[in-house]
Amino acid sequence: NLKAIPSQLSFFDEQFLVPFIEATRDYYDRWSAARVSTCTADDYIQLCGKTLHAEADRFRLLLTARHHRARLLDEVEAALIDNRAANELIFRSPTGLRNLIRTRNFSTAAIAFKLLSTKNKRIEPVAEIVGQELIEDGMSQLEASKTELSINPPECVSKLFELHETYTKLLHDYFDNNITIGRAIQSGLEKVMSEGFKMAKQQGGSEGSTVAIKVGGGNIPVSELLATYCDYCIRQQDKLTTSLDDCFDQAVALLMFATSKDLFQLRARELLCKRLLAASAPSGNSGAEAAEHLLVAKLKRACGSQFTSHYESMLADRTSSSQLQSRFLQYLDNRSIRLQHDFSAQVLKQGIWPCSADDNVLTIPREVAICIKNYVDFHRSESSKRVLKWLHNHSNAVLLARFPKGQKELSMSSYQAGVLLTFNCRNDSDGEAVKGIREIKAATNLDDDQIRRAVGGLVKARVLLPATPQKHLKLGAVSGTCFVVNDQFSHTNRKIAIPTAVAKVTVAASEQLQ
Repeated sequence: NLKAIPSQLSFFDEQFLVPFIEATRDYYDRWSAARVSTCTADDYIQLCGKTLHAEADRFRLLLTARHHRARLLDEVEAALIDNRAANELIFRSPTGLRNLIRTRNFSTAAIAFKLLSTKNKRIEPVAEIVGQELIEDGMSQLEASKTELSINPPECVSKLFELHETYTKLLHDYFDNNITIGRAIQSGLEKVMSEGFKMAKQQGGSEGSTVAIKVGGGNIPVSELLATYCDYCIRQQDKLTTSLDDCFDQAVALLMFATSKDLFQLRARELLCKRLLAASAPSGNSGAEAAEHLLVAKLKRACGSQFTSHYESMLADRTSSSQLQSRFLQYLDNRSIRLQHDFSAQVLKQGIWPCSADDNVLTIPREVAICIKNYVDFHRSESSKRVLKWLHNHSNAVLLARFPKGQKELSMSSYQAGVLLTFNCRNDSDGEAVKGIREIKAATNLDDDQIRRAVGGLVKARVLLPATPQKHLKLGAVSGTCFVVNDQFSHTNRKIAIPTAVAKVTVAASEQLQ
């Protein structure tokens, strides 16, 4: 009986299985030819999926051996897919796989994937189409987020998040995490991230502005926009529609596809410096402080500790400066020293923070000079080997201004405060202080460029007015203008932040920066 089995199996193959396979192949060759010429790719793929499912059920009833059923299904798939007309319809026709992905018809694309995934040679064209569609979609998203004069980082990055989420869902939910298609998606996202905007920054908004960036011709990488987006989320976290944790997760996930992570690192470091220097003393549990630590933790987990070492050092300096401030107040109490004004300082490690002193030596008002001298004496008692170098170009001041229509607290840069304090001395017959650029320069010791920027912000806020009425005041022409304090100044808020005018970056300066 055992010797008779091979002959019986050979009889089954010759008399039934082989003819049955040939007849099935011939039938589906004719079936495919008849439908390819009349159906769209969407309809043809769905018909193929239903047909294969029905044949699998029929073969399960006819054949008991699993390898026989698999052989028959392979023949049916080959008849349906591996012919020239079907390949043209699926891969190259206007209604083909490319259109299914473009129109987000992922359910039909998943059926096509199951038909094509049994052989690697069929998957490679699918992966190529997915990668090309991702790149085209990403470039169109970047272009759609741009206006003639500016780009909106939150809007632009949100669209890239949607793009990343869409193709990640396509890979996980419809393409069974196929490795070949996953590599195509990764390559496409890297291409989009490396291209960015074919523009270059020439002019920015006011100090602290994170919503729009004015641009000219050149290139702005997406990684730099990601850093600006994270800054926007921290500053405007109360206005976000999604949680801060989700926003950071999306930003870090997209950053992993950037080939220029160092640009993100530099830009994020600059923005962190601005936020920390502009914020008040840390309270230990503030929302902004928690957000900073959350972002650093996510970046550290994704990019490593070396990537975030500067950020962590900056946050540590922030905490140590708060402790130093507490000890400074105790130092004053112990010596019965009473300062005329509130004064606080942050001690930063040189080389960690992306800020340095400029060439201007601001003439410090006498009251502030006394505060600085006391702090220097205190710091020398704490650490005699460390020398303090004051960065007045990164300092801020709050001035109490008494206008006829009420008192206001004006928050501004130290240069603007130095300029505005020169108007305290009245020197004309009408009792109104009129100052020209030369007088301001002599009183503050600032150069022309810094005076233009400081005065420009004060004029924009309507705190100062040109002595000669003008409809338009250009910063480049301010050197020949005199200014007076606006006695009619009014504002609904008591506390007002004065903007700082940002000068245009010249071509030479841009090339030097590059």
